[in-house]
Amino acid sequence: MSRKSISRVTLLLGLAASTAGPAGPAYASNEPVGTQVAATAVQAAPILATAQEEAPDQAAPKAVQVSVKRTRGKYNQSIFQVSGGAREAGEVLRLASSPAFRSLGPHYLPDDRSGRYRYEVTVLYRTGKYKKVVTYSNTPGAPRVLVELIHKVENMPAPSFPPGFPFN
Repeated sequence: MSRKSISRVTLLLGLAASTAGPAGPAYASNEPVGTQVAATAVQAAPILATAQEEAPDQAAPKAVQVSVKRTRGKYNQSIFQVSGGAREAGEVLRLASSPAFRSLGPHYLPDDRSGRYRYEVTVLYRTGKYKKVVTYSNTPGAPRVLVELIHKVENMPAPSFPPGFPFN
């Protein structure tokens, strides 16, 4: 646990304990103080669960680059990369940052791989970590989020540059 989350827990437990009144139930009963703290923690548990449910969305790693390497055979290879800029790039990066994509396994493979494209999707997150997922075209049972991400990256419109760029 980080210091920030420990201080939140302490604050929430303190708030939960203060709702019992200034004297608190510890002075009014003969139970040990440890039991009182445990009871207060149980009362504060819904508050903590709500805080923990909200935190992962804010702290979720954001994708900054998506790379799709498509191969078929020994010499047929294409690489598509998205790293921001266009509106479509934002859609791809949001999709790669989604919990559905981050929860994917490392590979989705068909029984017969012959005659199919092999897709290797690599996502770089702001935290510096990578996620790599491998699948083949028309793989039965491949997650929809993976197929959609590959489709969006492959069909990303080419950037338009002004005439004479980069030479004026």
